[in-house]
Amino acid sequence: MWAKPVAAAARRILALALSVVHSLFEEYYWRWFLFGQLSARMRQGTALTLASVAFAAHHFIVLDSFLGWRHRLDVALPLTLTVAAGGALWCALYRRTGSLLAPWLSH
Repeated sequence: MWAKPVAAAARRILALALSVVHSLFEEYYWRWFLFGQLSARMRQGTALTLASVAFAAHHFIVLDSFLGWRHRLDVALPLTLTVAAGGALWCALYRRTGSLLAPWLSH
């Protein structure tokens, strides 16, 4: 009788924990490592653009693998452009604050 509500609650807790940890790992890799390394080697605007495009390309591949080619233009591409804008925002937040906390919390 109690097994189903407990299992559902456990799945929600697991999903929340995974999303929090995953977003931290994404910020660590995409903002701290990739954007940080690019920023050390080129102009900030160029680094921000390249890091955001790479972030978006990664997410396009993931979306495309889940949605398939039929939804490439109507769903995956618009979502990817939104992800690119988010990546640019998070790079700018990281550059401005010097910390991953702001990008991570807004992610």
